[in-house]
Amino acid sequence: MGEIESGSEDDDKPYDPLETPE
Repeated sequence: MGEIESGSEDDDKPYDPLETPE
């Protein structure tokens, strides 16, 4: 998996502190 773009597809998975979806 690459970097999490804005509006992550996986809402069930916890987001990385450095990559927070807005």
